[in-house]
Amino acid sequence: MCKISSMRILTMMSLTCLILLLSGCGQSVGSDVGLYNPERSIDCPRCDLSGADLSGAKLVDADLSGAFLNEADLREANLLNADLSGASLMKADLRGTYFVGTDLSKADLSGANLDGAVVRSSGKPADLTGANLSDTSLVGAYLLEADLRGANLSGANLTDANLDGAIGADFTGAINVPSKYLKDDVPTKHYQKEKVPAKKLKD
Repeated sequence: MCKISSMRILTMMSLTCLILLLSGCGQSVGSDVGLYNPERSIDCPRCDLSGADLSGAKLVDADLSGAFLNEADLREANLLNADLSGASLMKADLRGTYFVGTDLSKADLSGANLDGAVVRSSGKPADLTGANLSDTSLVGAYLLEADLRGANLSGANLTDANLDGAIGADFTGAINVPSKYLKDDVPTKHYQKEKVPAKKLKD
């Protein structure tokens, strides 16, 4: 009887685990995801929006400072002049996201995918000072006139990235940095102190 009971318990545990996996319960969803509706109010400072689907959302001038957006889907979202200072966007999907004039100072974007994202100024520089961009994918991203002083780009993939006009970029440990942004006189630590002349993007 003991053997049968043990087998039944193991079977029930296995079925429970399988159901949880199939239902997607393994994904972390923030406690404020169900309450946040950008159509009613775009501001949500310090909210937990981890795992939220905000793809294509219009978040112009939004206050999301200190918010948790880990693994959130923000593909092609418009974050013009939004405040994301101190926000956590670890492993977020930011492909094609529009960060124009966005404050990303001290934000954690480690492991995020920013392929094709646009990060540039809008009267004021896009602020990425002290941001954690380690292990991010920035393939083909536009980081025009961005302020990257103190930002961590270790492990970031910068293939075909455009950093014209950006300042303060430390490329130590970064991957595939376009050659025009590297300084020959600093072989181990590529530090861009001066602006590279920016080219206008076509509207």
